[in-house]
Amino acid sequence: MLRAAILSATTVSLVPVAVQAGAAHDARRACLAAQVPLQNAALVQTEAGTHRIAVTVRNDLDWPINGIRIAWDFSVAGEIVLSDDIGSYIPDTIAPGESRDFSFYAPTPPVSADRGTLAAVTIDVADTQGNQYVNDVRVMGGGWTNLTSAMECNLS
Repeated sequence: MLRAAILSATTVSLVPVAVQAGAAHDARRACLAAQVPLQNAALVQTEAGTHRIAVTVRNDLDWPINGIRIAWDFSVAGEIVLSDDIGSYIPDTIAPGESRDFSFYAPTPPVSADRGTLAAVTIDVADTQGNQYVNDVRVMGGGWTNLTSAMECNLS
């Protein structure tokens, strides 16, 4: 299931497309999980009563990023009760070595957020032209293209 994310009033819609994910996508995702780690992930309730996934994004790639897609799971007693992939355009790029706090829309959990565990991982990023690194979904709007980035992710 893919859901739109809102960041700084920019909406990105994700639409699944038929692609051959295979080992190439898995390797790219594994590199991104290591090189664009998500820290301090939390499911938080806003004053208005809505919920957000709050994370700190760190860019350890050697190139700036201006879009990110994450996958997250919220578990209670070891059972996943909410799960989603969300993405967002980044208005000002995150330079190599830089970290930035973000939040993404999340549905209301079936239990209080403090009773569960949130796990989140980076599954795709966009380069400064908006081209996707993994490029396994068709993205509509928000500064992303449906092209594959020529940039490389190196584990070093």
